[in-house]
Amino acid sequence: MITAMEKLIDIPKDKYVVAVSGGIDSMVLLDLVRRCSEQSEVLVGHYMHGVRLAEEGARDLRVITEYCDKHNIRVQVKRYSGSSQSEAELRRARYEFLENLRETEDYNYILTAHHNDDVIETAIINLLRGTNSAGLVSLGEREKIKRPLLDWSKTDILVYAKTNRVQWHEDSTNTNTKYLRNYVRQEIVPKLEASGKLAKFAEAISAHRPVEEEANIILGEVISRISEITPTAVKIQKTKLIQLPHAVSLKVLRVILADARLQVEVDTNLLTKAVVFAKTARAGSKMDLSKHAVMSVESQTIELGPRG
Repeated sequence: MITAMEKLIDIPKDKYVVAVSGGIDSMVLLDLVRRCSEQSEVLVGHYMHGVRLAEEGARDLRVITEYCDKHNIRVQVKRYSGSSQSEAELRRARYEFLENLRETEDYNYILTAHHNDDVIETAIINLLRGTNSAGLVSLGEREKIKRPLLDWSKTDILVYAKTNRVQWHEDSTNTNTKYLRNYVRQEIVPKLEASGKLAKFAEAISAHRPVEEEANIILGEVISRISEITPTAVKIQKTKLIQLPHAVSLKVLRVILADARLQVEVDTNLLTKAVVFAKTARAGSKMDLSKHAVMSVESQTIELGPRG
């Protein structure tokens, strides 16, 4: 039986890599994709971070494989091999795995299980990091990334899982407030909700989204005119960047630095320094963006890429 909530999900027939962790959100997404888009070709991508005990990771994988075996769905698994345990690095590695999977297996889109509560939490996190207005709506869809559950709340997901008997494994690190998202979820969001301000904040995000989406279209056109993306770096035409207004330069560089391959944790302070450096530094100068990435200034171009 299909519940009334499934009518909120529009998943056209296509080829999808579904990002599945084994938690409730992604298992509900997988179940919805299977039932609401039966003609689609689905491949599950599971990335094992290795942050928790091996037994927990094994339980995640068991929940996923049991479901996929039952419904004849392919699964691809990869284990994190790096040494860093930062949230930014793990996120970068996960999306790199999913994108490589999509390309090598010839699928069209990646589906993730982000929902409305995630949108609010991400907006708060970005505000704490000193974001601009774009940070309020940063958790949206991208060209190759679709998020069908953005209109669902966590409560909707829980009700669906219980109603449809979807099995999942609860991540023990979800209660650890050393992770910023967990701190926001457990300490900040409840206080906003108790004060009656959470609903107003959510309304502000929704109202701002159409404006930001239109701005992103224009911003994308600007970026395509002044930059070139190669397999190993991003090259920006220096003269054209210098000619842009400072506020536009900040937005351009923010989007470019957000490229997962660069492994840069973007904040307002770094962004401002990077724009000033790109526009004023002499040819041959270099600026470290992170322990992984560097910006190099040449006579005609500015190159952002991995540290050699």
